[in-house]
Amino acid sequence: MVRFWWVYPVVLVLCLFIIACEYLFCTSPLLTNVCFYIVVLAFLSQIVCIVVLVFCKGHNEIPERRNKLLYLVIICLPLCVIATFFMFVVILFTGGMYDRFGQRHPIPEGVEYLIPLDGKIEEAKIDNQSQNDIVLYNGSQGGMYDYRVYLHEKLCGKIWIECYEVGKNERLSRNSIEKQTMLSVRPVDANILLPKKHFTIYEGVWGEYYVARIELWFMDSITHKSRKLIEKTYRVEGWER
Repeated sequence: MVRFWWVYPVVLVLCLFIIACEYLFCTSPLLTNVCFYIVVLAFLSQIVCIVVLVFCKGHNEIPERRNKLLYLVIICLPLCVIATFFMFVVILFTGGMYDRFGQRHPIPEGVEYLIPLDGKIEEAKIDNQSQNDIVLYNGSQGGMYDYRVYLHEKLCGKIWIECYEVGKNERLSRNSIEKQTMLSVRPVDANILLPKKHFTIYEGVWGEYYVARIELWFMDSITHKSRKLIEKTYRVEGWER
């Protein structure tokens, strides 16, 4: 087996090529995970190959130690550089290795939704001041949003945002949005448009839109009971990390 040590770097490059093609042309999460583990196994095999080549004492089966290292540099290094460059090109020009949430959650037919306002040129308009309302703005980058709340009720406690993908009802950025949007309110905040608060949706990438249900929740400071005040459906995208 040691005699065919050159097979390992070739297998590694082939595995990188396979996973790149999978990211380009397939949206199956299962296949993505399988390809990822194949690449991991290829890297582990590469490490085993290097250890065997460097420390094996069978001079009849493999070249001398200094020649082994030379062969490793001559064969492995160029192949790894080529594979890395290929993956970089895929990522840069095709968006290959990214969160594919938007592709897996297309906008359902017949669903009505709103478009977030442009915060630089548009201001929120409350059409019905006899009820609570929430307005969403686009932030500085895709996936970053601001929101403003209009409270008709006199409330004392905390409000926050929860976001859910409409088609499969998956909660978005559970660990961050609630903390980012938490805001204390008092009765004096009723019937006014509260200042903007910022939050980020991490599921998905720029330009791949899906529909999310934006819910405004309230927790009473005395009873500590929570209830949903209002919900709206918006077209959103994820922040590309």
